[in-house]
Amino acid sequence: MSVILYTGTNCPWCVKAKEFLDENKIKYEERDVSEEKYKTELIDKSGQMGIPVIDFNGEIIVGFDVEALEKAQKTTKPKKASRLNCDLTKDCPACNGTGKIPKRTDNERKIIMTD
Repeated sequence: MSVILYTGTNCPWCVKAKEFLDENKIKYEERDVSEEKYKTELIDKSGQMGIPVIDFNGEIIVGFDVEALEKAQKTTKPKKASRLNCDLTKDCPACNGTGKIPKRTDNERKIIMTD
């Protein structure tokens, strides 16, 4: 997940945005628009000069918009894989040469991994 937070000094909404990201354990890179390169980048991405602006995996959120942040957070969570592919040989005790690891109980996994 790639999140960039464009902020500036004396911006109470930027502080709120940082608090939201921190509370939700979302890693982000903060870019202060007092630096010319970040101000130019912000305008190019959003067409805005106001802050905060959050680039949430390419989705631009202008202002501290909790609803938009929650929606972006839900749509970018990784999906859990149901099965893993095995890249081992036919002698693989986990897949028995099928190339797919079947669902197993915790006890079965312990036995396979310790044999």
